[in-house]
Amino acid sequence: MHKKLNESFVITLLFILFLTTLGTFIYILLTIRHYEYFNAIIKKESDELYVVNLDRKKVIQNNLLINLNYNQKIYNFKIEILDAYAESGIQINSPSLVEFMNENNIYSTVIFFSKPDVTYFNKVMNVLKELIT
Repeated sequence: MHKKLNESFVITLLFILFLTTLGTFIYILLTIRHYEYFNAIIKKESDELYVVNLDRKKVIQNNLLINLNYNQKIYNFKIEILDAYAESGIQINSPSLVEFMNENNIYSTVIFFSKPDVTYFNKVMNVLKELIT
């Protein structure tokens, strides 16, 4: 009888461990963010930055993260997209990027925007809402 009690206790612990591991795995999968990437060209004119060949419809929010590949290193900068449109492109504001471009004598370069999309959990919840309604 004592042996059966130990076996059932071990089986119960293994089942709880399995459920905990499965729950943690599902939580991690559903909280991962999906990012949408697209590239553009950034030009510096005096202390103003302009983004060329970027469709404004792709950029919904004003604060974005951009990635710049310079000397085999990737640098990240937060930018604010201003509502000023000019012939040169869309004007952006990023003092740290202007300083970086001044230090390295960069006047035009390719950048990559990363726009956070919804989490997978939100996508699953939206699908479930559509199924219920």
